[in-house]
Amino acid sequence: MTSCCTVGGTDRFFSQNAWLYAARFRAFGLDSVQSLLMNGIVQNSLSGKDILDIGCGVGGLHLRLLQQGARTAIGVEMSSGMIRKAEGLATSMHLTEKVRYLQRDFVESASAMPECAVVILDKVLCCYVDPGALSQPPLRSQPISLPFPIRAMDFLRGTSLG
Repeated sequence: MTSCCTVGGTDRFFSQNAWLYAARFRAFGLDSVQSLLMNGIVQNSLSGKDILDIGCGVGGLHLRLLQQGARTAIGVEMSSGMIRKAEGLATSMHLTEKVRYLQRDFVESASAMPECAVVILDKVLCCYVDPGALSQPPLRSQPISLPFPIRAMDFLRGTSLG
């Protein structure tokens, strides 16, 4: 069984199913957790705000936020297949000029990331043995959208989520 807790494992594991995630988004839109995250994020104006989506998958959430008025989005993802599908969705939604995709491990490149008004960590926490490693600049001073609101404070304090 392929582990998805390494860059190579994540790339292999998620790239082989990227087509399914993209097809689901095209057919049904955001999943229920992403819809909740979006509803929370759009309670504040997105006008002129930049988004950093860590573990962006096929990009559905940040692409919808761009449609709602966000200025730009950076999608960071370890899976090359997910990035290819995100780029395809951005093209079909006429958003390519507003989005940039980076295939890398966020933890290894966090210091090179620009500060963004909105930081999204949807489903990416399960890909890290130490999720607290994600809590570093540029995240520490930014509002973070997590799919587990009850544990958000534990994450920000760097305590274990397990």
